[in-house]
Amino acid sequence: GLPTSASCGATFCDGKTGVECRGNMAGFQCANGWRAVGSVLCAASDASLTPSFVNTSTPAVCEDVDECSVNNGGCDQQCFNRPGSYHCGCYQGFALDLDGMSCRPKACEDSTAHIFSKTVCHGNTGDMCVARGQPGYTCTGVEECQANGQWTTNTQCWARPCGEHQVTNAATACKGRTGDVCKPQGIPGYSCNGTMVCSADGTFKSIDGVKCTGAVCGN
Repeated sequence: GLPTSASCGATFCDGKTGVECRGNMAGFQCANGWRAVGSVLCAASDASLTPSFVNTSTPAVCEDVDECSVNNGGCDQQCFNRPGSYHCGCYQGFALDLDGMSCRPKACEDSTAHIFSKTVCHGNTGDMCVARGQPGYTCTGVEECQANGQWTTNTQCWARPCGEHQVTNAATACKGRTGDVCKPQGIPGYSCNGTMVCSADGTFKSIDGVKCTGAVCGN
């Protein structure tokens, strides 16, 4: 084949015949992000050729350089090539850092895991949050900060039961769970006033002084 060279200066063909240069046609320059492709072929001196070269069938042109094809362009997650340049991007739930190449997790909005949970979840994409119940409540479940910036809603909470409480002279014992109220009813011959509530410590407590008293007989 013809002798070749990797560099074609403006005077490359001066005094040369039958030498081919690939890449940069007689001083042809490309901007950053582009590269020259094609070739020129030196020919014998001819008044119609200035300066003494002719193009082959693939003349030198500027071709875009795909920076993303090598090491993902240095991007942490996504690389987008565009004519003469490129830029990095991030998956949902991540944001591009100040260096324009690294990706950092986005933060989820602070959220209470459940109406009866005392845990406020805060964190970034992929972080976990374990719920803890308010006094008198038990919670189970683990929340995760999702890519859409919201926490999952897996937590379930329920009120803990109180032990039975028998009011003197009441017909039945108070039963229930945290927050439940009980209005005792008297045994025959007795009437009861007041209200009991199942408290967070697992016991029934009187709100207004529960008392069952016997009926007064006439003379």
